[in-house]
Amino acid sequence: MSNLCIIYVVKTTPTQGNSKETGNSTRNCVRWSTTEDEALVSVMQDLLDLGGWKADNGQFKNGAYAKLETFMEKKIPGCGKKAKPHIESRAKTLRKHYDAITEMLSPQASGFGWNDEGKFVTCEKSVWDAWVKTHKNAAGLRNKPFPLYDELARIFGKDRATGNEGGSLQDVLEEMEDEGTNE
Repeated sequence: MSNLCIIYVVKTTPTQGNSKETGNSTRNCVRWSTTEDEALVSVMQDLLDLGGWKADNGQFKNGAYAKLETFMEKKIPGCGKKAKPHIESRAKTLRKHYDAITEMLSPQASGFGWNDEGKFVTCEKSVWDAWVKTHKNAAGLRNKPFPLYDELARIFGKDRATGNEGGSLQDVLEEMEDEGTNE
């Protein structure tokens, strides 16, 4: 008599978010709620306040994402956001969007405005279409609310090292206008 053993391999998907096939691996894609984004930005600011977690190049140092995971779990118990891949990936996405918006609003770019009430970039469709041809990170950001821009300026902006002298986007735009009229 022979013993026959049948092994079933069952592929399960994560309970959170969507699972996407990419080549030979499965990537766990997690959707972030507005509340979770706000919490992440808040704990990133808390981490900066502790000091010593940012490298000279503006990136977070080793161990920072694990610390952010701990902070997130305290702020939103059971959120399930892991340092890698969730928090690190979301922080990079927020940085990418912040940088894209900042570049559009810089003096080197023209035709863009900022709706401070709705917290989004404004421009004519033709200006937008021309811009996204050479600035792929801006795709999808036209008229899309980015309510955490001012908070992210403290984390990713030029004044992030000290946290001092940083102003809101509206303050910066008004200062730029004043400089233009005083010349």
